[in-house]
Amino acid sequence: MRQQRTQAGDRPQVPWDSESLFYALARVTTLDGYRAARRLFTFVETCGAQFTFPTGTHAQVNVWLPIRGTRTHVLSMYDTGKHGSVSFDFGFIRHSASDQAITTFARRLRTTPAVAKSLLRLQRPGDDLHPSVHFDAIVDPSALDVIEAAIDELLATA
Repeated sequence: MRQQRTQAGDRPQVPWDSESLFYALARVTTLDGYRAARRLFTFVETCGAQFTFPTGTHAQVNVWLPIRGTRTHVLSMYDTGKHGSVSFDFGFIRHSASDQAITTFARRLRTTPAVAKSLLRLQRPGDDLHPSVHFDAIVDPSALDVIEAAIDELLATA
């Protein structure tokens, strides 16, 4: 993997791909957190996801899913340098999905305690529209079942 330096020359800008993303996530998550990330990645792949891997200092993939005939940035998976995380991009989802579909998506996600805590920031207009949760917080298979069901429902009802 070739690295480029930023103008300031302090941190390398790396062109990421799925292999390097999961290598990076393996370094900052537990084995169960890594498995949760793999499971979510595989799941969205089966939903027709398209992936973009930005060049940057930390590994990241943006996941685009078909909502009402439009490819929409629904979530990102990334390495923060200390944790592996997933963020849900309500900022983009709101441009493609109906208000009812977004409300249902958020309500379904809130049934998972770790995700519910991060969604508290969606309570007021102008709040964080990209709530995130660490993969190590969603290692319980039932938490991933809920996230997958929420994504399925969003794609079906948007």
